[in-house]
Amino acid sequence: MESLEHIKYAKSVLSQRDFEELQEYIGDDADYWPTYNFKPKDVPPRNKIEKAIVKLIGQDNHVEYWIRNPRGQEPTLWHVDANELFMKKYISENDSTEEPPFARQFPLNTHILYISIDPKMKGGELLILPNNTYVEGRPINDTNYQPLDGSRMIIVKPKENHLVFFNKPIYHATNEFKNIDPLRRDFRVSLMFSSWDYIPKPYDEWHHWNNPWIGIPAEQLKWPKGA
Repeated sequence: MESLEHIKYAKSVLSQRDFEELQEYIGDDADYWPTYNFKPKDVPPRNKIEKAIVKLIGQDNHVEYWIRNPRGQEPTLWHVDANELFMKKYISENDSTEEPPFARQFPLNTHILYISIDPKMKGGELLILPNNTYVEGRPINDTNYQPLDGSRMIIVKPKENHLVFFNKPIYHATNEFKNIDPLRRDFRVSLMFSSWDYIPKPYDEWHHWNNPWIGIPAEQLKWPKGA
């Protein structure tokens, strides 16, 4: 993948030993972990995920992190990374899909580290629009956004221990994926983390949360025991 000033791609970012340890720790069940997580910069790493993140980017900023394994569900639609937890918590509490403007807060950057990729996976590429930054006034959870014809697009095939970085609120998405072997379990596990120069709400209240939505109240979660 080509590198631009605001988009970088790196291979083998962790040592083989560190990566295999992280890979084993995370596993392939993203639902095992809290959906949204946060590590303040003045808090030492509390688990192996936070230790790996600190090895990669240090502790100069606060860090939000999340794990995903879509398992061949619908493709991830075009979106920008923002204060998604605050937006979903607000929607849950107000039983409305109207987003609060306060949710339109953006991190300093986003990192995507591929943890476990099924070798027989078809699809699942990361799609990046390098010239398409957040459109003022549009919602964060924007199911109707479509790039204009001819928009430049970068396509990234997921590979284990490879990392994608960008430091602008650019639109990105993922293709739908599937495994050609019906007897195998799909997996496309990735660890995403973003730097913040302040602690956004509601991480000032708690550091681990579920995935709230209409009919699903926001819950403060504990990190899995023993992890």
